[in-house]
This record gives sequence, C-alpha cells and structure tokens, in this order.
Amino acid sequence: MKSVPLNLGISGLVVPRFDVRQSVLQSQSSLPARSLDAFASVKLAQQDELRLTIYGLFRPRTGTRDNGDYSLNVRRLAPWISLTWDHKL
Repeated sequence: MKSVPLNLGISGLVVPRFDVRQSVLQSQSSLPARSLDAFASVKLAQQDELRLTIYGLFRPRTGTRDNGDYSLNVRRLAPWISLTWDHKL
C-alpha cells in the first residue's frame, strides 16, 4: 500500500445567546448553541468512495424562552452517524 487516500474534515457552529424584544411586555431569549461536525472519507477504488460522517458532536441543549407568559422550549439533540458508499458510473 503506497498511501492511504483519506480525506478528513470538520466544521463548527457557535451561536451566542440573544434576546428579541417582541413588545414592551414580551421578549424572547434564545439559548446558546454549539455544534461540531466531522467526516472521514476513503477512496476504495477508482469509482468507489466510503464516507463516515458524525453530525452534532458536543451539542448541548438548545431552545427559546418566552417571557410573556413564561414558556420554555428546550431541545436536547443527540449526535447521529452516517455511513455512505458512493459509486460513480
């Protein structure tokens, strides 16, 4: 094996907490959000490639908070994994 045709990559997202004033008595707060995605792909043959992708690493809870009647919407998102095989015709 001369070399391994391997590609690696990552992307990150950071969104700070912010408030939106909807009226004099009502505002909406957005919780901070962070996420990291990563992938690795290897070329198996001239026409075949295998790619492993992991979405949402280190993702904490996200959501919004309404200060009018005070309702809180929180989402706890789990990371997920994708394995794909590409074959070019």
